Amino acid sequence: MRSHMIATAVLVALPAVAGAQSIQRAAEIRFQSMDRNGDRVITHQEWQGSDRSFRVHDWNGDGVLSGDEVRVGARRQNQDVPDYDEGEFYDWTARGFSRLDRNQDGRVTRTEWPFNREGFFRADNNNDGVLTRAEFLGESIEDDRDDRFAYLDADNNGRIELDEWHASRAEFRRLDRNGDNRLTRAELGSTDAASTRTNAFNNLDLNRNGTIAFNEWYWSRSSFDARDANGDGVLSRSEFANSDAVGTSGVGGRAVRVPATERWTDSGIAVRRGQTIEIDASGTVTMSGPSDSATPAGSTTGRRAPSAPLPNQPAGALLIKVGDSEPIFLGSNSGSFEAPASGRIFFGVNDDHLPDNAGEFRVVVRLR
Repeated sequence: MRSHMIATAVLVALPAVAGAQSIQRAAEIRFQSMDRNGDRVITHQEWQGSDRSFRVHDWNGDGVLSGDEVRVGARRQNQDVPDYDEGEFYDWTARGFSRLDRNQDGRVTRTEWPFNREGFFRADNNNDGVLTRAEFLGESIEDDRDDRFAYLDADNNGRIELDEWHASRAEFRRLDRNGDNRLTRAELGSTDAASTRTNAFNNLDLNRNGTIAFNEWYWSRSSFDARDANGDGVLSRSEFANSDAVGTSGVGGRAVRVPATERWTDSGIAVRRGQTIEIDASGTVTMSGPSDSATPAGSTTGRRAPSAPLPNQPAGALLIKVGDSEPIFLGSNSGSFEAPASGRIFFGVNDDHLPDNAGEFRVVVRLR
């Protein structure tokens, strides 16, 4: 009788264990609550958040989140170290840790971090102001460290509530220092571009002599030389502070994705007035439906959109503007023009109703 009871208990327990294992496997996907059909792929339609946030997580740019992109603790791999651009950092690898740990003491402190502070705050799991190698790699922690306050604050109300949060609730509670169930910019370590740049200068100036030599510089020689306005081989504080006026140049250029659903997409590229901008664009977008398509030159039927930014130009065309200047219609898949002002380059689609659009243009920008 006792033997029969043990066998029965085992039979009862096995399904429970199997069920628990099944639940655990299902929970291993990031953004699981968005995966409405359970296929372990997050489409743009399923995504709950801003387009910019989606692009942060779409590492291979294929328009869906899948594979390592939804694996808990996964990091981008084989990423080239980007040139300085308001301190964004994505190289959460052993290579990235070694590059930042300049004194090779096995940790990265805040004074060694020349990037936007949000990434550091998110990775610093015990809030001690130091990143250990384990914290830096973060292979078992769901902290969503690449997303930024500005991208997560989908309703632009100056705070992040739980329904806008993409990482774990435990991480939300850790960052919510005053326990009011919302995250402020200060709690996420978010700073404006000027403050980020000041922090970066201080942390790059390893010998604290008030200038940055190339052996203290983290990025490429070309990006250093572009900021060295007087050619003296060092960057002064003022030269570094004027980084917004420095653009990215080169044969390859910089690629920018321009979703048809956003009014203006920030390219992250800054130019000086009069600088030559070369554009190569590709892709097709749709507007009111699959048959209403456009190339970068505009609607394939030639139609106009009366309330678009440029109503006298074809609907759906690729538009470019610099800072707050008027939009420019390129009119083809490639071309060049002089920057009408100094500032950041933005791209948009010449349409008057964006929510029903789909697709994106891909633009390669070169500065001369």
